[in-house]
Amino acid sequence: MMTLSRTELDHVIEIPILMKSRSLLLMREAARHQLKHAIKRSDIISRRLCVTIRDLSDTFVKENPEISAEIFRIASIRI
Repeated sequence: MMTLSRTELDHVIEIPILMKSRSLLLMREAARHQLKHAIKRSDIISRRLCVTIRDLSDTFVKENPEISAEIFRIASIRI
């Protein structure tokens, strides 16, 4: 079970989403920034694998040019 949540005024709204085996959840645009996501420990019933892929935002690259250059350098290394 994946739980999406966000804070509105003074309370937290949680939205449970059933994630079947081999499911994929893509969070884009506003959802990436407005919603938190988590799998609660109590919902883990067996081994799970989580893969996260992100792009660096233009703002991050502009504000952190040295760090961004190093991240891009490391990301371009072929194994």
